Amino acid sequence: MSEYTGITDYYDLLMTQGYYDYEGMAIAVNSFIKDGHKKILELGVGTGLLAEKLKVLAPEAEFTGVDITSSMLDIARKRLGE
Repeated sequence: MSEYTGITDYYDLLMTQGYYDYEGMAIAVNSFIKDGHKKILELGVGTGLLAEKLKVLAPEAEFTGVDITSSMLDIARKRLGE
């Protein structure tokens, strides 16, 4: 069991309060991905906040997110779909 399991909802709320610039990070990541070769693997995807921004910038990309905390992945799936 991950240490984040018990605080998943709080974690997501905290991470969405504007401290991190997920859009800026997504723009930076997207700039490294060559056209036509957009496969993204995010290790430690958490609740999918960066992936949500990347999905807007690169909707054609094949995205895989991995996390050890299943409750984080549950929120990411709600946010992003499968």
